[in-house]
Amino acid sequence: MIIPPHTCPRDWIGEACVIVASGPSTAEVDLGIIAGLRCIAVSHGCRAVRDADALLFGGQSFARNRAWVPYRGPLIVMGNRPFPATSGERRMVYMPRAGAFGLSVDPATLCGAESSVTLAINYAVHRGASRLILLGCDGKPGPNGERRIGGAESDTRDALRRYADQERVMRSQIEPLAVRGVGIVNCSPGTALACYPRADLRDAIAAC
Repeated sequence: MIIPPHTCPRDWIGEACVIVASGPSTAEVDLGIIAGLRCIAVSHGCRAVRDADALLFGGQSFARNRAWVPYRGPLIVMGNRPFPATSGERRMVYMPRAGAFGLSVDPATLCGAESSVTLAINYAVHRGASRLILLGCDGKPGPNGERRIGGAESDTRDALRRYADQERVMRSQIEPLAVRGVGIVNCSPGTALACYPRADLRDAIAAC
């Protein structure tokens, strides 16, 4: 089966979107309070929000391992070229990358690197979201050294360097988001990321 390219519809104009990444801190959050908001699962974040509006991933290991299996929602976006392991999944589409930094203005491409969160941010902007709420963006290993929510896999020895590389790319999106009037807050409990304003999840939802 051919995996089709995807052009984002602009159908979330003015809405808030919760982006749920893979970080272990999401296990500490009452996800019931995000019901009714737009939601994007990022990679293994689909273990926490199985019915998100979309699942987005960029890594080939995620595709190779068919790690999207827990996801029950309508749309899976691969932020890369199609990978053979995705064949046969009818919800799967792909979007090529326009570059590593900033935001693409072309609704058929995404900018981002190092972390699929950057791709998901660009995707939400394409669809018209005006406020982004981040969960699972920890910027550090979990309390027991784990790398991802719902898994026992330990983080790697180069984890701190990897998180620093991710934050460098994330910072490149801050100004383009501000220019577009898109607000962003990180509601991941105990996050180590310094690039995003931090907020309590309930407060962030109340401000929407």
